[in-house]
Amino acid sequence: MTRVLVAGISPKTRYAIRQALGHQQIEIVGILDDGDRDLLAYGLATDSGPTPFKGSIDVGDDAVTLSGRYGRGGLRHDTIPLLTGDGTGARAGSLADLPQVDAVLTAEDRTVPLPASLMSDGPPVVRFAGPDGAGHDRATTVPAAHLTAVACLVGALRPLGEVEAVVHTTTGVSGPSPDTRRDRRLALRGSASGTSTRPSAALPGTAASLPAVGTEILGPPTEVTVTVLSLVLRAATEAVQAVRRVKSETRGALKGVLELRDGPVATGDVLGSPAAVVDASSVVVNGRSISLTLHTHTRSFEAARACALLSNPSSTPVWV
Repeated sequence: MTRVLVAGISPKTRYAIRQALGHQQIEIVGILDDGDRDLLAYGLATDSGPTPFKGSIDVGDDAVTLSGRYGRGGLRHDTIPLLTGDGTGARAGSLADLPQVDAVLTAEDRTVPLPASLMSDGPPVVRFAGPDGAGHDRATTVPAAHLTAVACLVGALRPLGEVEAVVHTTTGVSGPSPDTRRDRRLALRGSASGTSTRPSAALPGTAASLPAVGTEILGPPTEVTVTVLSLVLRAATEAVQAVRRVKSETRGALKGVLELRDGPVATGDVLGSPAAVVDASSVVVNGRSISLTLHTHTRSFEAARACALLSNPSSTPVWV
């Protein structure tokens, strides 16, 4: 069991807390934050998952209590201590009163240094990437959802041949569409087509020597992103081979990270999904070129990756 201290409350850490409640290897032992307690209660109830929290939330001066049927099943009653920025609680509690902290999860916008008494023991730190994608010196950064998903897809397709170029475009979608007709789904699936790209740093898990690596986020990153990935192999291949490779990885090393669906896939189909959903019907192969579309619920995906890092801090997940 990994005992985790959450430093800073943000939409991403709220999602991570919600997912950690159902994780067999994670126990949240404290929340370090100076924010408004009423806002904390409201955020945990309404903005910690794609659906409202199914239970009751009571936020006091020194602890938050979550009750109901959630997480690992059965009726639960979790009390998590609340600490201020200097590591002390509103009722003279402190980090010294907490159980051993095995790992720390920090919010993407947190700039306050962690208490020296905590960092002297050197527990691993996991941090969400900021809006600019930047990480942290000491922390293991959870990269942006679409970057992780694209890197995993490139790795899954690499056995088909050496990858010579990778370009992807990502479009933020504001939310699910009430129209579930096939033509609407197809329109959403192709919503990122025809957009331009700009040079960027090498994707996580890909060779830095790739001739072309591009990314463009069109508009602010929102609940669901739609990414069109195009890559060029040194040798020609076929669509059925590409689909077979992705399917093999979704059942193997990348199980839970990538999910293959026959499609067409729309934004509402992936809300709450901890995996990036690959639309198999979008796979197009033209000789050496492969193009496909994936959908990612950004907060659910990144929260799941953070929980994977926290559950076993000594190991490195295959998607990193």
